Amino acid sequence: INKVVNLSDDLALALRATNDGLWDWDLTTGRAFFSERYKSILGYQPDEIPETPAAFIERVHPDDLERVEAVIAEMRSSSRERFEEEFRMRHKEGHFVDIVSRGYLVRDATGSAVRMTGTHTDVTELRAVQAQLAQAHKLRAIGQLAGGTAHDFNNLLQIIQSSLDLAQRKIPPDHEVQPFLDSAMKATERGGKLTQQLLSFSRKQILRPETLGLAALVRGML
Repeated sequence: INKVVNLSDDLALALRATNDGLWDWDLTTGRAFFSERYKSILGYQPDEIPETPAAFIERVHPDDLERVEAVIAEMRSSSRERFEEEFRMRHKEGHFVDIVSRGYLVRDATGSAVRMTGTHTDVTELRAVQAQLAQAHKLRAIGQLAGGTAHDFNNLLQIIQSSLDLAQRKIPPDHEVQPFLDSAMKATERGGKLTQQLLSFSRKQILRPETLGLAALVRGML
């Protein structure tokens, strides 16, 4: 008896260390067991969830239910003994949590499935961090794309600026097209500043904001 109690204590400590919820399903009687941690993952007190298979099924996300039921059916009908599946379950407050369920199927001497037991691990925070990391990778890729585009655009601007400079030199200063060439040159200069900002973003350089005089900006636009 002491040996059994010690093993039970060790199991409880192990489950506490992993922070997993324990579940057990007797396939011959239909009875189920959910540990306190299993219930607390979903926001429930120990006496708030009926310990029945239906209590599990009805809390699985509708979009995941068909897949979960298919796994259960396959386990019972095939020679598989272990499974690991991820799905969402409804929290008491209404939102859904990401669950990784790991289980083991027990068979009797004739090979019939008589029991399923396993654990539930809450991976909601982990998935959120992974999503943030994926978003960071996307932003990095956008930065690299912006840097490449800025380089190409800057090369085009240099050609345009050189052509405008040659045109200004060839045409007399008092010619009527000179104001249009001046406006085009100023536009290329603003484009050059924009490309520098894109390059700074792609290189993760620290941008240095400057005070903008709105009056001067309006006069330039006019």
